[in-house]
Amino acid sequence: AQDDQVKALFQQVENEQGRLDILVNNAFRIPAGGPKKLFGKFWEQDISVWDNVHTVGLRSHYVATAYAMPLMLKSRASTSSTSNNLLPRPFVAMISSFGGLTYTFNVAYGVAKAGVDRLAKDMATELANDDVCVTSFWPGLVLTENTQRLVDSGEWEETVGLDLTNAESPEFTGRAIVAVATDPANDKKSGTYQVVAELAQEYEFTDVDGITTPPSIRSLKFLLPAYGMTSEQREQVPSWMIPDWKLPFWVMASGRP
Repeated sequence: AQDDQVKALFQQVENEQGRLDILVNNAFRIPAGGPKKLFGKFWEQDISVWDNVHTVGLRSHYVATAYAMPLMLKSRASTSSTSNNLLPRPFVAMISSFGGLTYTFNVAYGVAKAGVDRLAKDMATELANDDVCVTSFWPGLVLTENTQRLVDSGEWEETVGLDLTNAESPEFTGRAIVAVATDPANDKKSGTYQVVAELAQEYEFTDVDGITTPPSIRSLKFLLPAYGMTSEQREQVPSWMIPDWKLPFWVMASGRP
């Protein structure tokens, strides 16, 4: 969240590499006190909760992209004159979540994620004539190192409590970014939000085990085990019996699951 350091980073990239083809914005900060501080009514939470997710998160996405874009546009100009490029056009990935659409954790979190999606949309509008793709990605429930630590300590069950059977690896989102970034037709996804699990179905990639394709958060395959079943019921009902029916986005936007 230090603007001068971010600016210096992209200056270093230009000095050392001379170009920048892809930028992935994935900054987020859990409030001091851990995940339990994410839960609560907005009038009961400390104002720092808002500052955390909007400064290290929404604002960081904006600042990094603003400082990166001159170099990306320079790279785009050189791309037009050579065929030796891995990407069809410069690509900006914004890591957001379903929290931008449906209530998740708290007010500050949802507004920040909706803001990230709007950044992608409006930046894509301003970059339309420059042939730069900006896309927002919605991972599912991701089993990060921090999440695993919370599971091991018991804090996950105490504060979040969601079943992790359908959790995604961080690399799963990375594969989604690669798939879209290398797609010659990715300009059609510029300014949109894309669900990582649904991109896996579209581009036919799996999670890191080479077998699993976790379901979309709006799929019954995710929603029923996570919110509609007890642990005993999850053990009794095999996943193949639950259909991969996806709720419309407007249904997801109507409130918390």
